[in-house]
Amino acid sequence: MLKRIMRSAALLLALAWPAAGLAETVEYIHTDALGSPVAITDAAGNVIERTVYEAYGGMVNKAAVDGPGFTGHVADSATGLSYMQQRYYDPSIGRLLSVDPVGVSPINGLNFNRYWYASNNPYKNKDPDGRCDGPATCAIDRDIAEMNSGDMSRGEFMDRSAARAVGAVAGLAVVATRNPAGVLKLLSSAFRRDASHTIQKDRAPHIFRDKEGHMKDTPQNRETLQRVADDPKTTLGNDRFGNTWSSQTQNNGSQVWTQTRNGEIVNGGVNQTPRTYNPQTGLSRPEPPPPPPKKPD
Repeated sequence: MLKRIMRSAALLLALAWPAAGLAETVEYIHTDALGSPVAITDAAGNVIERTVYEAYGGMVNKAAVDGPGFTGHVADSATGLSYMQQRYYDPSIGRLLSVDPVGVSPINGLNFNRYWYASNNPYKNKDPDGRCDGPATCAIDRDIAEMNSGDMSRGEFMDRSAARAVGAVAGLAVVATRNPAGVLKLLSSAFRRDASHTIQKDRAPHIFRDKEGHMKDTPQNRETLQRVADDPKTTLGNDRFGNTWSSQTQNNGSQVWTQTRNGEIVNGGVNQTPRTYNPQTGLSRPEPPPPPPKKPD
């Protein structure tokens, strides 16, 4: 037994030790945050090769080669496809070539498309084995569970969802246009948004209620109010009390409105019939004038 161990150790040393007379070449492979090899350097740190990828994995500065490629998956130079274990992926169209073996999530439905790559968000997500988009869908499911259990506020949930949406929109733009300049413009406009207005906790029961001009308390409705409050183009002005009023007309003709103070939404809702902004009272209904005094008999 000891002899076998010694033979095995000797064999490993022989394989690991460079043969006499052969020069040893040391190269280091560097990857980006997604695991894609982007550079090779020598022992002195000099860059000897670079690889540039499009958003969905196509190589820009050279033809596809056999070996580790986009997000670390094996690339096939003959077909240009990436082997992602469960499925093959075509970086030229940003789609996998067979149906996703994982079923549609019953919670959020964000993986409804059975062929798209990484929820159309290649800047942030990756698909480790052809069955999942990495931190995307699983993270969203976790966020929903935390929100339902009370471990996360609805505002935090919407902030995270909005961040994911920015990446998804940017990724979709690359597939649709293949226009890097357009994508950069989209990203710059998306991240130009300032910190979101928050909904004042004590005022939430008043804002979200079953009454004309108001709405139900859902993540979508909260996001709608925050979007209107955040957009400088929707600002109407300040009333006599210092509240800022904003409104936006929807496609169906209704008016989404918000009343904010010190960065918080203190009131908001939907008017089926749009109201006219009043510099004194905002969009609130003006108080009726007092009745005329009774004439003495």
